[in-house]
Amino acid sequence: MLINKQKTKEIILTSSQQHAISIPKLLDTERVTVFKLLDIYVSSDLTWNHHVNYIYKRANSRLHFCDS
Repeated sequence: MLINKQKTKEIILTSSQQHAISIPKLLDTERVTVFKLLDIYVSSDLTWNHHVNYIYKRANSRLHFCDS
């Protein structure tokens, strides 16, 4: 199996960012702090902030259409 480096992302899941800095990259790919998996945003610091903001924006846009 070949890995497509353009589509592959690397993320380190940890609650402490100090340890994430010292870990070397395993693949020659982009290292990200947030990614979307099955419509749920997963962040490297294991918080729900990014996902809650995403849901809030979606709900706000749908409520705007209900007012009209």
